[in-house]
Amino acid sequence: MNKRFCAVLILLALTLVGCAVQASQAEAPPAEEPVREVGVIRPRQKEKEAALYIGMAGVYTSYPYTYEGELTPDQLINAIGDLTGWDLRLDGPVLRDASGITVTFAKDCALFTGPPEQQKEAFFVYDQETLCAMLLDSVCHTLQWNAVNPQLEDPRELPVYFRTAQGDLALEGIGFTQPADLPYGGLVPGAQVCSGRGRFLRMPSAAEAVFSLDGEEISMALYDEDVTYTISQVTPGLEVTVVYLRSGEESILTGVYGTNG
Repeated sequence: MNKRFCAVLILLALTLVGCAVQASQAEAPPAEEPVREVGVIRPRQKEKEAALYIGMAGVYTSYPYTYEGELTPDQLINAIGDLTGWDLRLDGPVLRDASGITVTFAKDCALFTGPPEQQKEAFFVYDQETLCAMLLDSVCHTLQWNAVNPQLEDPRELPVYFRTAQGDLALEGIGFTQPADLPYGGLVPGAQVCSGRGRFLRMPSAAEAVFSLDGEEISMALYDEDVTYTISQVTPGLEVTVVYLRSGEESILTGVYGTNG
């Protein structure tokens, strides 16, 4: 009897343990099966393509630039530096607001220190003047044509401002100063950058435009083909703001902004 009684107790205990285990398993949430990634390639973030424009005075070569995410002016400038080998160090982020785009160059960038010792053959320059002109024109054109959809607006009308942390971009080595409060339109060593509000009158030729500024008619040569195209779209008589270079007795039109009817 004692043996039989012990066997019954053992069987009962095993039954109770089994029930407890089943109850515990029923209450616990089912374990997630491991995610198997063998042979699976996760899709990369979608790549996009922009364009970098290298050149000067309206003549540019386009180079593709592949990027991911949101494109910024800082990325474009860094990409130009990587492509050309020019030191395009900035003194703070590029700013974009209602007035245009503002780029603040560092005092130790290539505008002040010159080209690198080992220049890339495709972007070789012989002097500081050519480097500054190519660098500024390329950055300006690249920012304009990537910030504005040319099917909706004219990228040439987007003002781009160049400056240093101290203010005006003064390139003393080549005798050129770009005022911080005026849009960049081109580089002519020894020229003074000016602006004025007046009326566009006419285009006597494909390379000349006449304006009425402060009651005086002023004839201006056109800096490049971009300026030629922009002014050709302006209706005579419209009030405009012009940015131009004054070199001796010569005036060179570099930008037209703020057209209205």
